[in-house]
Amino acid sequence: MSLSLVLLYIVGSFATGLQSLPFFSLLFYPVLLNYTRKQWKNNILAFIVNTLAVSTATLTTFDIVYGTPPFTHFSRVLVYAAVNNLFIIISTLIDRLAFINKNSGVWTRVLLFPCMWTYLWHIHDYYGDGSGYSNSTSDWAAWAQIVDLGGKSLLDWLLALFGTCLLEYDTWSKLYFQWKESSSISATESSLTTTTATTETKHIPSVNQAHSSLSSRLSKIRLQLLLHPLSLYMIVVGLLYVYGEVKSSIRRGAFFQKPIKDWAPDTIPVACVIGSGGFDMELRSNYSHWMDKSIDASQRGAKLVLWSEEVVLTETLQDEERLRAMAIKVAMEQHIYLVIAYDRQFPTNHNMAVLISPQGDILIDYIKANPVPFDEDNEPGPGVLLYVDIPEFGRIGLVICYDLSMPKFIRQAGQNNVDVLLQPAFNWGAGAPSVLRNQQLRPIENGFTLFRCVSQGISGIIEPVIHGHYEQKTVTISNSVYIFNLPLQQRIKTLYSDYIGDFVPMTSLAFSIVILTRLHFF
Repeated sequence: MSLSLVLLYIVGSFATGLQSLPFFSLLFYPVLLNYTRKQWKNNILAFIVNTLAVSTATLTTFDIVYGTPPFTHFSRVLVYAAVNNLFIIISTLIDRLAFINKNSGVWTRVLLFPCMWTYLWHIHDYYGDGSGYSNSTSDWAAWAQIVDLGGKSLLDWLLALFGTCLLEYDTWSKLYFQWKESSSISATESSLTTTTATTETKHIPSVNQAHSSLSSRLSKIRLQLLLHPLSLYMIVVGLLYVYGEVKSSIRRGAFFQKPIKDWAPDTIPVACVIGSGGFDMELRSNYSHWMDKSIDASQRGAKLVLWSEEVVLTETLQDEERLRAMAIKVAMEQHIYLVIAYDRQFPTNHNMAVLISPQGDILIDYIKANPVPFDEDNEPGPGVLLYVDIPEFGRIGLVICYDLSMPKFIRQAGQNNVDVLLQPAFNWGAGAPSVLRNQQLRPIENGFTLFRCVSQGISGIIEPVIHGHYEQKTVTISNSVYIFNLPLQQRIKTLYSDYIGDFVPMTSLAFSIVILTRLHFF
């Protein structure tokens, strides 16, 4: 195996998956393209090697039961990795076609691959974006914040563009050295012109003409260098870094040097009741146990109590009625908003979350709209994100777990001006950090505050700016209560959610078609 394939395997193993590293995600694109552009067969070899790399990166993805032996689901992981790599090989094959085309110029080499990549992963995200290569960069504040401009697709495009621009380093360096050489000659000529002006005045016109010609050539090279894709990319990334840092560092209303008392929102205590999380499964039938946990949370000051996903099980209609009656009683007696989450087995298998008011009214009765493909046999709900206006909290929406991995579905929260989105969830195995990196992009894209309670995962509060001042995260496993302080703040409007939506992937598709048409592929 060549050194290039070894490098691709190592980088690919940490560019995506359960323990991805942002730098490796960024490095993946130039490593991949540098190999696939050389020969046709390299695309097939890259497909095979990166399938193995993604399999390594996602080895325990389907180990739902704690203590599952290694490689138990390896065949399924391999199929999963191969399907994901189909999106990659389609992008690299089209890129290779354009790369060897005699009509292909520098901008074709630079733009076609990012455009194809962005559109294809946009299609992939219709089934959930948990395996995307841009997810790991969500902890890089300056990068991640740009999703409020164009959604996750803009982040995909920018990362893929890094690969094609970096591979133009040879043409950029040639221009750079030409500019340096011309600058040196120009400086020498300028010195000679000054000397000539004092000794041989009759030759001044010809000397000045040569110097003018050199200056013109120098200006032309400088302009070519400035407009080179790699130079423009560095300028754009610099501007986006400034944008991201401003958004994440300076809160709304804090500029310029306003006292914190003038802009800090009030907070209100809220609580997570974390279910059995795959352990102590007999507790799923013990409704009183979880009501006591909810009362404990209330007595510790929580005004809203949110259960994690599928804390209890209802096997009959009578079970469900008893559960709801108990929850209504707790909400009324404790004067709290209570969200119970349970697995309804009858009459239809539904994954449920119900928001109850302190007056005992059911404000939201929600069925999970997006069950995890192949792993959950629940019937999906109608696909409408439900919300309600509450005086104490503003507009509250409610979703369940994998719903937050569906960008198009969650965009409804932004379009309906949801201030706070509640998310009961259940993770398993080693997946919790990866799921969080993926799902924490949704509040940024849509401008809401996320309150999530997760069994075997990471619970807390995620703000609409990455690493906001009120961000709170903690690992939560099972059978426990955690208190957080929720900032009471209105949703922030975003360009992505309020105005342009899928503009980036659709424009990427249009550009791809235009480029391929110009190269006579259509």
